[in-house]
Amino acid sequence: MKTNFLSKKRRVTKDRGSILVVCMVLAGLGTIGVAAWAALLDARSHAAEQALTALDRSVIFDNSLALGREVIYRKYLHAAAGPAADDEKYAFADGWGTIELDSWTQPVLGYIDSTRVQKTGAVPFRAFSLDVNCGIADGNTVHDFTYQLKSYSPILAGDLVVLQKNRENGGEGLELTGDVNVEGRVVYWAGDYEAGTASAKTDAALFASKNSPKTALADTSGKPILPSNFPFPAMTSGSVAGNPNFDGQYEVVDNSSTPSNSYFHKVVAFGSGSYVSFDGSVPAGSGEGIDSNPVTPNDPTVAAIIASGMYTPANLEPYAPLSSNNLAAVIADDTLSPSELVSVMTTNQPLPDDILDDVVGSPYFSDADQTAVLEGAGYHAYVYGGEMVVNLNSATIPHILATNVTDIDFIGQPDPSSADALKNAEPRIVALKNDPGVVLRTIDCSNLNSRRVIFAAQNQRVAITNACSVAFTGASGFPDWHIIMELSGIRTKWNTSAVGGVRIYGGIRSDQQIDVFSGALSLRKQTNFTSLETMLSRTAWIETVRK
Repeated sequence: MKTNFLSKKRRVTKDRGSILVVCMVLAGLGTIGVAAWAALLDARSHAAEQALTALDRSVIFDNSLALGREVIYRKYLHAAAGPAADDEKYAFADGWGTIELDSWTQPVLGYIDSTRVQKTGAVPFRAFSLDVNCGIADGNTVHDFTYQLKSYSPILAGDLVVLQKNRENGGEGLELTGDVNVEGRVVYWAGDYEAGTASAKTDAALFASKNSPKTALADTSGKPILPSNFPFPAMTSGSVAGNPNFDGQYEVVDNSSTPSNSYFHKVVAFGSGSYVSFDGSVPAGSGEGIDSNPVTPNDPTVAAIIASGMYTPANLEPYAPLSSNNLAAVIADDTLSPSELVSVMTTNQPLPDDILDDVVGSPYFSDADQTAVLEGAGYHAYVYGGEMVVNLNSATIPHILATNVTDIDFIGQPDPSSADALKNAEPRIVALKNDPGVVLRTIDCSNLNSRRVIFAAQNQRVAITNACSVAFTGASGFPDWHIIMELSGIRTKWNTSAVGGVRIYGGIRSDQQIDVFSGALSLRKQTNFTSLETMLSRTAWIETVRK
């Protein structure tokens, strides 16, 4: 057979051409791929470089924001004012955070010009808000931000029992025990309490520390509940022992380091005519009369009658009201019988305060006669032998500042109609601080009380050995008491058995044990906020808002 060599040669030539084309295509694609790969690497490197810059800016921004909060917390949240001038600058080393704060002149814990609704369950639903403008740097741009400096009374917000950390033992063993119904929230700043706390019932509880509760909690209907532990912001009520405090300790009775949140300083700021001061070791009284009755043209005549030693109340009656000089002479004279002495005092009502001072603790009056004269004079309060009596039934009672009182009696309204007449009266502050060695032993509350009162008391920091007795008495059972108690360094044992139980509209803030050992205690929220918002002590915290 004849072979066709020409046909075979043509096929080989064609194959070689195809391979060459394929190789050329592959070479072209490879070149494009390499170029594309190089371009991709270049793009990726630029992206990585940009990402690194963005990460730096994000870190610087967060550092700046945190720096501003830290500066305000440490220097200004508890202070009388902010920076002296705008754009006060703080910065980390090497440019890793910068903050510029604008100035403000009001104390955060005393600010009253605006309020704002909150959005977290850990803080009050409503709060005073002082807005501070600032510049937050990110290394490239300065962003406008606002720090909202918030403050409000935890008790008025519904934290009806607030157990602050005590300074003696760091907060160990804080207890709320006995037959207690809290129709609101209990806040444990220490988070460590004894098993007896399980007997107390509350609608909600919050633990500011990380400690776990030792026993189960129950709500006011007896059903078991868990603490609603929301994220809890750093909060302060001001300086403690001269240093900013954020761990739950508080000092609000008489604190010159934070006067805007100190009851003694608040009351003094109201003005001299709005309050009276007592020292429990010095007999004194206050009533509806003026400070002192002036000398009259009849003074020489009256003085001669008294000096004669031969007179009766009828002889003095035509010259009423007698001057303080002549009234004091009648008290010091032994001519009149006790009942006649009471008659002279009654004829000259309202007695001036300097004469009430002479009546209180006077050897010329029996206890019953003294009480009759004081009640007839429409007394506000008096002290004698370390005891202070406060008349919450007085329509004109001022604020009261007291020192060195061992026993206090709050006299409420005798009946519902008297109580109803005072339910919208201006609230009153009764503030007490004791010197070392003087300890408040008893708090007695009689009748019922609709006059809103803030009782703020502080024993000096000593080892707490004996509890202060808190007792309620009166003709009617289960009275209502509108009172808010701030008790510092005072452990309390409550006895409501004489009236079956007490409903308190207000709350208790304390850094010591609260034990209802007899009877029952119910706490409910005070809904009449008028004037209370600005009188009560507060806690403060910070929130941030980008403009």
